[in-house]
Amino acid sequence: MGSLSATANPKYQLPFTPLIPGFELVKYGDINGFRATIGPDTCAVIVEPIQGEGGVFEGSEEFFKTLRAECDRVGAVLIFDEIQCGLFRSGNMWSHSTFPLDCHPDIVTMAKPLANGFPIGAIMVRDHIAKSITPGSHGTTFGGSVFATRLAHHVLTRLSSPTLTAHINQVSAHLQSRLSKLQTHFPTLITEPARGRGLIRGIPFTDQTIPGKLVDAARQRGVLLLTAGKDAVRLVPSLNVERAEIDFAMDVIESILGTLSVDQ
Repeated sequence: MGSLSATANPKYQLPFTPLIPGFELVKYGDINGFRATIGPDTCAVIVEPIQGEGGVFEGSEEFFKTLRAECDRVGAVLIFDEIQCGLFRSGNMWSHSTFPLDCHPDIVTMAKPLANGFPIGAIMVRDHIAKSITPGSHGTTFGGSVFATRLAHHVLTRLSSPTLTAHINQVSAHLQSRLSKLQTHFPTLITEPARGRGLIRGIPFTDQTIPGKLVDAARQRGVLLLTAGKDAVRLVPSLNVERAEIDFAMDVIESILGTLSVDQ
């Protein structure tokens, strides 16, 4: 119920109302909006370094530096939701790893990828936060069984291998080279560069009906995509995806967009 109350998507909230009160939503990346909202009564600020469902928008260094400063000013906790964008999906272990220290959070959340899809959830916290989490005060059914944590240990060992991280960066660069050509090929459909980085990417469209059409058509041709926000299609391939698989997926996407552009 806590995470449902924090999300901005009514599609997920409606079946579970009434929700937990006290959450305030601020437009992603709106520095002045966050400054105006964060105050003495603010307990915590929750934000994704790279949005998933929200449209694959990525916050700027200035944005996260402001959040850190404002949280410090009022004594609030800064929480980064890295469930989708963390664990090397961005090319680094955390999508905020390359930010300076004055952008870093107090808590990092992680879940699904941690055990490669097996149910698990975990948080990483600063020492002053850990001191307030006493035995029994933070628990969850899927939080840390012996089997789940053993799987997580194996997954983290594989993910942190220099060979795999090098592979992720190589295929990410190839995916970027393919995505960068879409604006030129389909100027009536796409007027902005692809969003995100690494292997969490979003293709933004001028027509909000296109993402759903592309997802449906691609599925029929063996490529699984997701919509993101109101105007984008999300690409989140497996971290061990091969160059040839990226080419196949992009060929399918380009072929479908060619048909859709004719229909515009």
